[in-house]
Amino acid sequence: MKRNFLIASLLLCMSAAFAQTQPGTTTQKPQWNNTDNNYPQRIDNAMVPSTVNQVFTSAVTNPGDVTWYGYGKDYMVSYTTNGKEMHVIYDSRGTKKSWETEVDATTLPTNAKDYFKSIFPDNQYGKVYQVTTADGKNYYIGMMNADRIWFDEKGNYINQYR
Repeated sequence: MKRNFLIASLLLCMSAAFAQTQPGTTTQKPQWNNTDNNYPQRIDNAMVPSTVNQVFTSAVTNPGDVTWYGYGKDYMVSYTTNGKEMHVIYDSRGTKKSWETEVDATTLPTNAKDYFKSIFPDNQYGKVYQVTTADGKNYYIGMMNADRIWFDEKGNYINQYR
């Protein structure tokens, strides 16, 4: 009986995982950091290496409320400037790896807007971010509840994860 329950549970999990991917799309999220399976954990400012903190404070003036997160081996800072939420990811030496800027939902490419309308017809998505990697690649993230839905710079669906 336990074996049957375990098999049924495994099949249910697998079907849920496969249901998240549309045909012809990749299941890999963009490599904008090297901590694919880590979720940011809020940390005390004292845990942030002084080099990382110095790089941030020299680059950003009047950041408002600042919150630091451990992100695998990296550090993410969240702050607000000009009413927009910002996130920057640094490695332990203070090198900027990527940054997210909250943008107006109207700036999403048409393909991304159409995706939201087709998948979530009765729901409004939450915040939208433009992500820029250190090598200059751009992505968009649309928030739907706790899910982060990734799109390339043209608005093509990449992946969805929590």
